[in-house]
Amino acid sequence: MPREYGIRGTHGVTVSVRDFETSMEFMELAWNGRRTADDGAHLRYEIGDGGPGKIVDYVREPDLPQGSWTFGEGIVHHCAFQVESHQVQDDVKANLEGLGFTDVSERKDRGYFESMYVRTPSGALFEATVSKPEGFLIDEPYDEMGKDFQVPPVFADQAQWIKEYLEPLDY
Repeated sequence: MPREYGIRGTHGVTVSVRDFETSMEFMELAWNGRRTADDGAHLRYEIGDGGPGKIVDYVREPDLPQGSWTFGEGIVHHCAFQVESHQVQDDVKANLEGLGFTDVSERKDRGYFESMYVRTPSGALFEATVSKPEGFLIDEPYDEMGKDFQVPPVFADQAQWIKEYLEPLDY
């Protein structure tokens, strides 16, 4: 992939909700977000020191159906947030469950990182992830990164099927 077409980061994510109440409670009590904007139809929360990559925008769309486990192609499956350590991840899980958010996964090894997932009241799936020290260098050296198709080691047995399923990029 030529450099000019590469993804350089994510500014934030937008979550559509029917109402704000339970999402506000989740963000403020369970996800340590602070509200930094509110125009009545949109809320913005920032995580940690805020800024790009740490922004969650909520848009009120009361006529949309509530989020669920059912997704179609093109729908974002989840949003990941980096945490510093397994201890922080464990603390996040304990806090979520203590607040009554019981749809929280156990830690899952995803090859490059280890993840814990929570279904938010809006239906959006959030992930607290701890990157492994070697990160994406697990399966390719830095100077070769992005030149070949890679999948996380845990999905290695499905690599050919995944590659065939994906549509080629035209650039």
